[in-house]
Amino acid sequence: MLVAGFLMSSCRSVEKMIDQGNFDTALHKLERKIAGKDRIKTSHVQWIEETFEKVTGRDMARVELLSNSNRSDDWRTIISIYEKVARRQEGISALLPIISKDGYHAKFSFVRLEGLMENAIDKHQELTYSEAFTYLESGRQGNKVSAKKAYETFNALWQFDNQYQDAHALQEEAWQLGIQHVGVYLENLTGIDMDPWMEKEIKYNFKDEKWVKYHIDGEVNEHLDHYLTITFNAVDFSPERIREKRYGDHKEIEDGFEYVLDENGNVLKDSLGNDVKNPVFKTITARIIETHLYKSALVQANLVLESAEEKVVLRRSLDTEVIFEHHFAEFRGNRKALSKESRELINIEPLPFPSNHQMFIDMITLVNDKIRSEIRHINFFGGALVM
Repeated sequence: MLVAGFLMSSCRSVEKMIDQGNFDTALHKLERKIAGKDRIKTSHVQWIEETFEKVTGRDMARVELLSNSNRSDDWRTIISIYEKVARRQEGISALLPIISKDGYHAKFSFVRLEGLMENAIDKHQELTYSEAFTYLESGRQGNKVSAKKAYETFNALWQFDNQYQDAHALQEEAWQLGIQHVGVYLENLTGIDMDPWMEKEIKYNFKDEKWVKYHIDGEVNEHLDHYLTITFNAVDFSPERIREKRYGDHKEIEDGFEYVLDENGNVLKDSLGNDVKNPVFKTITARIIETHLYKSALVQANLVLESAEEKVVLRRSLDTEVIFEHHFAEFRGNRKALSKESRELINIEPLPFPSNHQMFIDMITLVNDKIRSEIRHINFFGGALVM
């Protein structure tokens, strides 16, 4: 009964799949149901016939609907449908002949795909080439977005023919036309000389990409599409501040003992005859001088990106502050009186204040990280810069 119940449930699930239009899933399940079996129910064989006919009819109707299209994407869809039909027919062919236990022979009408597939591929290639060429023509008029689109559209050709007409040469032209040329300029108005290696580190951020070529400091051999300027406007250093805090640590420690005397002035004995003693305590102290060093520096900088028409399309602040803070301490008195916190402070080695130049270097390093982050998020295509 359990086996019968399972088969009935399985059949109902196949019927439900067919009713819902999930023909391929239903067909696959039916194929698995009869694979390797000698005694197949006639109903199962008929289901396979019916399901195969329906899914093939659905696919070919879809092809007929798309076959009047002049869009390459639609012809790529047609090719995908043909590929699916071919896989389905191969799966059924592997099971033939399919005969039920009652002698019912399954009959299938296969679609002859050879010529249809070749025609679909030819049509797809023709339309893809035409669409790419249209984008290229726009790119030749200065539209870099269209030039990039042309390059990407030509890529669709290589799936079926790696040497289609003159498409490789045209794709190379589209790439060259689509490259964004960006002039990069560095301005230092702070009055502090920037070490050559610092400038080099900043400029190193601007590495050419597939669609973006950077031209450093006016080294321009091409028409520039954008101008990117990084300006260090001003630097401010705070005074070196030293603040001292003085406090004391105290601790009670045992310092020997004293005998306990009885009422007669004699040393008191315990029950074992030992002298009774009381510990003697004393207070030890330590004087701590805690030193706090503080110095800060702020660099005002910004990144500005302009179009070839000198219109500002992006402005970002790169203002950066670095702060030097250092705590340490020394003490006078008994080390044993020191608290845990005081011991930690006196174990810190004193440091000198950093020079203005060192703080300037630290700030430039941080600014450089910001520059790198900003560049990574700039999109030169799509009509607007996106951050």
